[in-house]
Amino acid sequence: MNSLKRLTKSIFETFGYRISKMGPIDSEALFINKINEIGIDLFLDVGANTGQTAEGILAKKFDGTIISFEPLEIEYSILLGKSKKYSNWIVAPRSAVGDYEGEIELNVGGNSGSSSILTMMESHLEAAPESKYIGKQSVPMITLDNFLIPYLKEHKNIMLKIDTQGYEWQVLMGAKNIMPSIKAITLELSLIELYKGQRLWKELIEFIESMNFSLWSIEQGFTDPKTGRVLQIDATFFRQIK
Repeated sequence: MNSLKRLTKSIFETFGYRISKMGPIDSEALFINKINEIGIDLFLDVGANTGQTAEGILAKKFDGTIISFEPLEIEYSILLGKSKKYSNWIVAPRSAVGDYEGEIELNVGGNSGSSSILTMMESHLEAAPESKYIGKQSVPMITLDNFLIPYLKEHKNIMLKIDTQGYEWQVLMGAKNIMPSIKAITLELSLIELYKGQRLWKELIEFIESMNFSLWSIEQGFTDPKTGRVLQIDATFFRQIK
């Protein structure tokens, strides 16, 4: 699905910069300058995979702290290795992020980017047969509210990225206490049910907007290659400044 590439582009556009192959403008560098300017000092990379998003913003000299969260065993090992090159990139202990503390069973997709705590629906399999679940892994579940307690004294301006394949609502429910410190949110929104029981785009948009965020950008995401129907979009929200 190449969701991380789309997600990075969406993040850049959050602050008014569009990635383009035309001209000498370095849109990614401008984006980093902007988030540094407005004081984003902590980037939460929930569903980090092997660290593609973090690598992208660190390459452009983001000077805040990044905390990455990843539950898959192999991807976590790669992520951890990459992070050791940077003093401001922290990788949380291997875990899933949700709305309670405990132990969960993660469904592992043939395409690791489609792995999810939730059951995959036939609508997803029809559009991407290669994403079929091929195994399970047991991992701890944590909440951002509890995990971030030691970081909130030093970090007041947070950007939250969620890439959790249908589990976005639970991540947000586990971040209610830190929400006042979050200044931007970017996440995948499903237009139809791709994972059993997931919250769809409209409910998530209404919830995030109810917390004084404005929808800043939308970009086409996962699309059924046979029909052309858009199944997911990448959305970025920016907290309204009074």
